[in-house]
Amino acid sequence: MTYTRIRHKFKDIPPKERSQLVNAYKHMMYRCHNPAYKAFPQYGGRGVVVCDEWRNSKEAFINWSLTKGGYKYGLSIDRIDGDGNYEPSNCQWIPCKENNGKTKNTVFVNVDGERHSLRQWSILLGLAHTALYDFYKTNGASATIDRIRQSRLLNTRPAKRGRLLTVFGIPAIASQWAVYLGKSKHNFERYCRQHGVQATIDKIRRELRNKIAQEMNIDLKQI
Repeated sequence: MTYTRIRHKFKDIPPKERSQLVNAYKHMMYRCHNPAYKAFPQYGGRGVVVCDEWRNSKEAFINWSLTKGGYKYGLSIDRIDGDGNYEPSNCQWIPCKENNGKTKNTVFVNVDGERHSLRQWSILLGLAHTALYDFYKTNGASATIDRIRQSRLLNTRPAKRGRLLTVFGIPAIASQWAVYLGKSKHNFERYCRQHGVQATIDKIRRELRNKIAQEMNIDLKQI
């Protein structure tokens, strides 16, 4: 798209949207390239920069926002990888509330239309957050998306409160297993959410073995 066409499209959008785009560009540049700016230590001071394409052309940034970045009025410019730079492959426009809730290390991943941070994905899949984050840093976004897909196919998503957990052929929801085993419903359901289906089933198996051993006064090594 030529500079003239960018100018024409930019003029066509409402003044408040033009103002937001210009301000977003200005503050992005200040954060990364103005040592006197209050937020510089968290951005430019950490080595975060604006890519050459955008740094040399405000129009290029605006064009990307309007055509590929998903810009809508009221959204906020965001870096997908909090350690990465401001560049087309690492930026998106998201709700301000969501952006404000991020830290510099928060990474959001979109898998088949479902978008969560790596921490949220780790909880949903019953994976260790540090392991998933390290995998992302080592292998990149594409491999991480494939890893999440595989985990979902392996049924490692956490059990919902009403989901049946079948152990030794007996189906019951988490709260029912908790009552039978004499455990706290709240703690048992929280374990399901944090560790996933398979880990919860394994936990139930262990608890059942302990319960049987106590009731029948049998050494665990015998069952």
